[in-house]
Formats: sequence, C-alpha cells, structure tokens
Amino acid sequence: MKRPVSSIRLSVFFFWLVSHHSFGQGIVASALGLEGTAVADGAALFQNPAMLAKQQFAEISIQHYNHFRIGNWNDLSIFGSTVTSRRSAFSAGYSLQGFPGFQTHILGIASGVTYSKKIAVGIAGGIEMMRIGDALTQSSKSLMAKAGLTYSLSSLLQLGVVINNPHRWITVNEDPESKSTEISAGISYEPSRNFTWYVELNHDMVSGSCNSGIQYNPGENIACRIGYNGASKQISVGLGFLYKILCIDAAVLHHPFLGVSTGISIRYSIISRS
Repeated sequence: MKRPVSSIRLSVFFFWLVSHHSFGQGIVASALGLEGTAVADGAALFQNPAMLAKQQFAEISIQHYNHFRIGNWNDLSIFGSTVTSRRSAFSAGYSLQGFPGFQTHILGIASGVTYSKKIAVGIAGGIEMMRIGDALTQSSKSLMAKAGLTYSLSSLLQLGVVINNPHRWITVNEDPESKSTEISAGISYEPSRNFTWYVELNHDMVSGSCNSGIQYNPGENIACRIGYNGASKQISVGLGFLYKILCIDAAVLHHPFLGVSTGISIRYSIISRS
C-alpha cells in the first residue's frame, strides 16, 4: 500500500531539515545558497561569529522562513548585536522552529574580535532544546559551541573558516551521544564594487558539499543574489534593499522535490548604513 504523497513529502522535509538546513541561517546566505561562512549579515551568531568584528554599529534583526508551504510550521529568528569596542562586538539570538507538538528552541551568544588588520576571530555558544509532544521523556537538549575566523587575503579576496563542535544530546532516557564535527570554509571575491562571488565547502566527517553564489549590486542600495546549494540541490534567488537605517532582504529557494521556500528579514541599525 502506497503512502499518501503528503506523508512522503513531509518525511523528505524532515530529512532535509535535519541534514541540510542550519537553524538561524541568514536570509542573505540562503539567497546565495550558502551556510554563511564568508557572509556578513545579521545572522553571524549562527553562521560565522568572526563576522561580528566587522560591525560598526548596533542592530536588531528579525527573520522568518515559510518552508515549502508546510502548514503551521514556524521558522523565526531574532538577533541583537552591539559594538563593545573599536575592535569587538557582541551578539545574542533566539531561534524557533517547528509546529505545535514538535518544536526546537535555540538560545545563543557570540563575540567577535579583530586580531589585526587582516584577521578576525569569533566564538559562539548556545543550547538547543527539542520537545516532541508533552511528554518529558521526549525532550532533549544539546550544548553547542562554534569558532570562526576570517582572513583578508587581499583587498578583493576574503577567507572564512568555521568549526562547529559535536553536539552532545542530553535526554531523559538515553545516554549522551556525540555528533560529527562540522567544518566549513568559504571565500568571497569582489573584483568590483558591483559584483561579489562566493564559494563554500562544507564537511561533517561523513559527507561534504560545495555551494556557490553571486551578488550583483546595480545600485548602492540594491542587491540581487543567486546561488546553488550542493547539499540540498537547492537553487535560490534573492533581493536586498537598503534605506538609511533599515535593510530588507528576501530569498526564494527551490528544492527539486519539496518545492518553493521563502524567507524575509528586516534589520534595523542604530546609525545609518548609507
């Protein structure tokens, strides 16, 4: 007996969610098909904390995804960051994913420091809490830690590296379990003020993938993006618009089986970006 198509689609969705989707992933990175290793946006906390060192102002960011029209599914993230000195910045964030009866909550903090003119480092830590139903036996927790680095190879070329430690699940009726360490490396190449090319390699000790994206700026306050994610086989496009202290980014992603997913973020800066 064949299962309904909706059940098969939902099963594939959960596999994609666990295997290929990063919680709190930024809209800009998604539009470029990337995990965000070499991308600076409001979600640096969950992508590469070293990117925080590049901030020159405090900002608040909120983003939301609508994944493949899965009913009642929430994917909402809120970030706040502030510059703590001329060389460092601090960020805190919260991410919620799931629907009633199956939810994952993530709380995280991060700090980025400029080590020299070419090098910036950052660390991030947090806790991930998952609950299935109302039974306590179905809840679990995971401690997370992430280290990031950015290195300016030249005025046009920048390298980003991120190491995400094994998650250690803490469950009521199971022993702790370690997961594979995840390593990502990416570069951004900006041959002109209007064009930036991104390439990213990800490896989790089991499998690897290659992602790539392009950003084109037809004007000072407009960005057009396109990308491809090798792990999930997703093609993505996006737009960004900047007006003084307000930045709006949108992304549309297409999965070969699950269909279309959309996302939008709004970032508010204390001082003007223009």
